[in-house]
Amino acid sequence: MAPTLIVLGLLALGVAIVAFATRHPTGRLPAPGADQDTAWPDPVSDQAPPAPSPPHPSEPRS
Repeated sequence: MAPTLIVLGLLALGVAIVAFATRHPTGRLPAPGADQDTAWPDPVSDQAPPAPSPPHPSEPRS
C-alpha cells in the first residue's frame, strides 16, 4: 500500500508542477488586438526584399 501512495503522491506532484508552470494568469494576457511580440511574420528590415538570383546555367529557362 505504501508504494502505491508514494507513486500517487509523486504523480500528483508532477501534475501540480506542470499546471503551475503552464498557467496563464489573467493579469498577464495581452489586450485583444495588442501586439504580442511574436515577430515571426514581420520583415527583418524596412528595405525592399532582395532581387531573385539568376537561374543556374544548368537549369532550363522557363
